[in-house]
Amino acid sequence: NWLDGAVRTVMEVEGVGADEAKAIIASAEAEGHTTKAFYARLQAAVAPRILVDKSPSYALDPRCLRKAEADFERPLYIHLLRHPAAMIDSFERHHMEQVLYLHGHPFDSRQLAELVWTMSHRTIDDFLAEVPSERWHRLRYEDLVREPQTEIAALCDALGIDYDAAAADPYDGLERKMIDGVHAESAPMGDPGFLAHGRIDASLAENRGDDVDTQLGQPTIELARSHGYS
Repeated sequence: NWLDGAVRTVMEVEGVGADEAKAIIASAEAEGHTTKAFYARLQAAVAPRILVDKSPSYALDPRCLRKAEADFERPLYIHLLRHPAAMIDSFERHHMEQVLYLHGHPFDSRQLAELVWTMSHRTIDDFLAEVPSERWHRLRYEDLVREPQTEIAALCDALGIDYDAAAADPYDGLERKMIDGVHAESAPMGDPGFLAHGRIDASLAENRGDDVDTQLGQPTIELARSHGYS
């Protein structure tokens, strides 16, 4: 399902079904279109709206982040964090080690989750240190679920777009949002727990994975502290 995101996006912006979207992508590949050219097509299709790419795996590859700087004109970045223990707990519960595309490694699920958190945010921090501060905004999950209106308003201000209260209610108008899969039987796009909640739950900010917290390695602890976590 790693390729489903592109297919679902083409379905949305071109107004076509899954098979036609796959044919469009295959044609672009056969004609030798670059990634940059493909994104240009998507951006033109959604204009004047802004194309958003949410691909957490990019954070494991500095070259991928640098390519965004090279291919786009003044791209904007949203750096979303969550407490490492809570992320590790979620990673293990959803068995993310089974779908994360990696080469062979000797780590168990818990170890891999911590490595992904630490390496991802370390890579992002290093990358954003070279990007003008007016082009990125850091957002903590815990702050977002506690004060969604305040945090979304600050995000919109940072991105230079008008605030809309609907942006702080992700469960409103679900039928208009790209949360379904490519096919009826496909896994939904994004967070597997999104639909299960049904609303923003501030209590999730307190889920710190306490049984994991005491096992965190020092590099993870130091990085988490640098982002305001105790």
